[in-house]
Amino acid sequence: MVPAASNNTHTPTAPDFNPSLTRASTIASNRALQLSNHLIHSTTNMSASTTPQPAQAATTVGTNIDADVPDIYNHLPALPQNWPEAHPDFLHSQPPVEPDLTKGFSVFTAGSIEMGRAIKWQTRLVDVLRPLPVTVCNPRRGMWETHKTPEANDNAFQVQVKWELSCLEKVSVICFYFDRETLSPVTLLELGLWAHSKKVVVCCPTGFWKGGNVRIVCERYGIPFAETFSELVPEIVKMLHEKGMDSQWTLPALPVVKPLPKN
Repeated sequence: MVPAASNNTHTPTAPDFNPSLTRASTIASNRALQLSNHLIHSTTNMSASTTPQPAQAATTVGTNIDADVPDIYNHLPALPQNWPEAHPDFLHSQPPVEPDLTKGFSVFTAGSIEMGRAIKWQTRLVDVLRPLPVTVCNPRRGMWETHKTPEANDNAFQVQVKWELSCLEKVSVICFYFDRETLSPVTLLELGLWAHSKKVVVCCPTGFWKGGNVRIVCERYGIPFAETFSELVPEIVKMLHEKGMDSQWTLPALPVVKPLPKN
């Protein structure tokens, strides 16, 4: 899946044209798209024993990317029973209907989906953020036909991508979560696209295959970086406050969980 940005977008200043950098960027983008197609239509380089598979996700018509994926490595903390109630202005938005992002504050869940192989971190984050007066734009939804290549001329794919790009351009905060048990080439591509925007927060658990690259990019561009989901949430709230959300709106601390090591 592909994400996109906010009303409060801080457009980065374009550097002087450099042919070698442009060529490198083109090669990187093409390679990321090739990897994305490979992940959708073939097995990944990761073994089945380390990559959680969605329960009964595959069907004769496609893949349900909303299917449950066991969090076998304990990445996501449980939502406490006494968690605050949902704010009346909270909105959970999904494609294809684009929400009104011209007012208020918003968060885009830009991170691992991997055709339903990633843990459902988006659903957990939606539940965690419900007490805040925000709109959460979540691209993870629906059935996708596994026999189709995600081409620009495919109507369903085009609707999805345009929704994501439009929302990414308008939201207040873009939240990246890298599932350790995935490759997430499109998410890596998107992080590069929005790293300069000053509205990105990142969670990249120790052990993600390109974690070193992600951390260096975050350090280079001053992007808030967390290693666990529990640490990610306060970074999101902090950035929402920096974007202008009233400081009275905050969240309790989530339980601290330590991800289990890979087998």
